[in-house]
Amino acid sequence: DDGLKHLAIPLEKNTSLKELNLENNKITDDGLKHLAIPLEKNTSLKELNLENNKITDDGLKHLAIPLEKNTSLRWLRLYGNKITDDNLKMKIKDIWNKTKGRKDGLRL
Repeated sequence: DDGLKHLAIPLEKNTSLKELNLENNKITDDGLKHLAIPLEKNTSLKELNLENNKITDDGLKHLAIPLEKNTSLRWLRLYGNKITDDNLKMKIKDIWNKTKGRKDGLRL
């Protein structure tokens, strides 16, 4: 999770990174908070893999606003975390589907 603090600033200013694979890194809700603002502002990232970490419903809530504002992200993988709230999943899916070109790119 502390490593994500160091990733946050470069990710926010990045203009060339297209894919970021953070699968199996034991990322928790606190770690995910560090990615929220950079994801909101990043315009080049197309794919983010956060599968098989320790993200819960609380962590997923931190992605709601960034997903609304970031229109470049096309693939988001969150499968294999501890996300159990079906209403929250539906809200994230609704936000995701509002951006053209994203229909099949979300994996919860």
